[in-house]
Amino acid sequence: MNAALTIVPEGPGIARLTIPNAAGQASQPLTVVFPTSPGTPACIPVDIHPAPNGRDLILLLDADAISLTIEAGNPYQLRIPELDLTTTLIWPEIPSRRSSARTVINTDSPKTSPLPVADPLPDNPFTPPKDPLPEEPLAAASEQPASSPEPPSKPLEPTTRHQLSSSPTRSWLGVGFLVAFILLIAGGGLYFFLSEDEEAPPPSTAQLTPPVAKPVAKPAATSSAPPPVTLDKLSVKEVIARAPNASSIGQEGIRRLKGTQKDDGLLLLETAANKGDSVAMLELAKLYDPVGFKPGGPIPAPDFRESARYYRDAAKAGDNQAIQLRAKLHEFLEQEDKKGNLSAQLALKDFWP
Repeated sequence: MNAALTIVPEGPGIARLTIPNAAGQASQPLTVVFPTSPGTPACIPVDIHPAPNGRDLILLLDADAISLTIEAGNPYQLRIPELDLTTTLIWPEIPSRRSSARTVINTDSPKTSPLPVADPLPDNPFTPPKDPLPEEPLAAASEQPASSPEPPSKPLEPTTRHQLSSSPTRSWLGVGFLVAFILLIAGGGLYFFLSEDEEAPPPSTAQLTPPVAKPVAKPAATSSAPPPVTLDKLSVKEVIARAPNASSIGQEGIRRLKGTQKDDGLLLLETAANKGDSVAMLELAKLYDPVGFKPGGPIPAPDFRESARYYRDAAKAGDNQAIQLRAKLHEFLEQEDKKGNLSAQLALKDFWP
């Protein structure tokens, strides 16, 4: 009898084993044996009772009795002889009753005396002085400038009748000096106002001429030419993208044809020829030329039309060697035409109209 058994932890030291559709066996004693653990005594279930659904049978096993020989997470073969049932289960993680009993939780917290609470600070910790010092008298005293005491004025001496009655000559001299002094002041003032109306002299040309700035010598221009691009380690797409011109692409294609990258060289030559490189056109025409064709190269067989097309394009670009080789190809195609070669006839018709 084989069935899908499940085993889960029921509590500390107890495992719950559920046997589907075995509720009718609840009245007979059952024994659980682990054959994979030699020497282990049979595990006697703690309790046997039907499941709440009425179909399954639940066995509560004493997990502590076999915990020394069974590790959680490993598969073990389980057998119940009375039900003729053998299956393999993964033993779950089940806490032991011994470890649970040793765990004591102290819920009594030690009584501690409450910490002293400081008096709350007042809302306004700063109290201004009740009798502030008067500041206005000091300010008034600082604003008044210090002045030295004035000397007492001398009392006016009484004028005698003798002084008032001076001689006529002396009085006329005083009047003359006074008149001369007044005329001198008036003349000086008149000269001052007249000289102020006069125009000021124009400024000198030396002051009006702006200073000429000396030309600043420009520093010598440094060479900012980028370093030459190295194409030998690049892929075909990178060579096409980074090469400065079609001639560089064609030269890289010729270099790779001479080496081991023949397919890459052929692709680069075709790209350079499509971009107008006459050297690449000539090299491709030679590869496809049936005259002097060498097997074992990147081209498996000669091609009349491809050779004729590339020779024509290179000759139009002004390549003298292409003109000479094109004439030899023309003679070869005429001979093939006489033999009835249709490919030669079509090449002559299309490329030598």
